[in-house]
Amino acid sequence: FPVGTTTNTFEVEDASGNTATCSFDVTVTDNEDPTINCPAPINVNVDGGTDGAVVTYTAPVGTDNNASGTVTTTQIAGLPSGSLFPVGTTTNTFEVEDASGNTA
Repeated sequence: FPVGTTTNTFEVEDASGNTATCSFDVTVTDNEDPTINCPAPINVNVDGGTDGAVVTYTAPVGTDNNASGTVTTTQIAGLPSGSLFPVGTTTNTFEVEDASGNTA
């Protein structure tokens, strides 16, 4: 069954044409968080007196156990690829969310 609620209805009929029906719901809930794969740490050496370095990287990609669902990856901290990164450490943080609202 797909994620969500599916109603199952059954009907029986006897030889005299009498019928009876019953229904029940099956609810499937996605409780599994998606996953995200981040690149390895990036180290760049710059000459003294410079403000930093332009750094490009491949943005992390999120995946989910529900292949038919949508997965959204969002950068929530740090600098985007291609930016001038200042001297020092910059931490980039990404979050991935699946169609059920589970995050990682």
